[in-house]
Amino acid sequence: FIFFLKSCYCFILIPRKRKLFNLDNIKIESSSRNNEIKIRTKSKAILTFFRDVIMVQESPKNHISTPLWIFKSNEFQKAFIRGIIDSDGTLKFLKKHKNKHYYPVIQICTKSKFLALDIMKILKNLNFKANMITVNSYDKRVNRKYLKYYIDLNGVGNLEKWVKEIGFSNMKHKSKYLLWERHGYCDIGTTTSERMGKWWA
Repeated sequence: FIFFLKSCYCFILIPRKRKLFNLDNIKIESSSRNNEIKIRTKSKAILTFFRDVIMVQESPKNHISTPLWIFKSNEFQKAFIRGIIDSDGTLKFLKKHKNKHYYPVIQICTKSKFLALDIMKILKNLNFKANMITVNSYDKRVNRKYLKYYIDLNGVGNLEKWVKEIGFSNMKHKSKYLLWERHGYCDIGTTTSERMGKWWA
């Protein structure tokens, strides 16, 4: 699967970025373990454009929030929250009271309280039952404490509603759901390819 994604990046996305930004020094990095592909380039002009024109905040993104126009329609909110989950969210399955990882949890984690509250508002608008907890964290790299906000959608009802009304575009999440749907559980520590292999078996 990662080979397919890398082909799409190499033959579709990167040529478009080269044409759009007039770039030659674009590098692509991939990880089959994490089902992850990164595009890297060095350009002060592009950095300035993203930061000052379209207002993309540089890291750390501790105070980001949701653009107000997102709240103007349910379709905008669904697309926004799907993008958040596909890029930064997690679908995991807990053991709870069984020996298999069967209990679904869709989770989003952010350092921004504003974004966390916006996400909770969107989920409420879309009639999901969500919980938010605040956790004190410590980053030893910079010797600093900070708060993390975890938003959880727990249980089968939330997952089935998500798949029906919003869906996953990231195969990492989709493969977990497909395997869980077929077998009733999804083991942790597996790759997308391994999960799809079990699903086809």
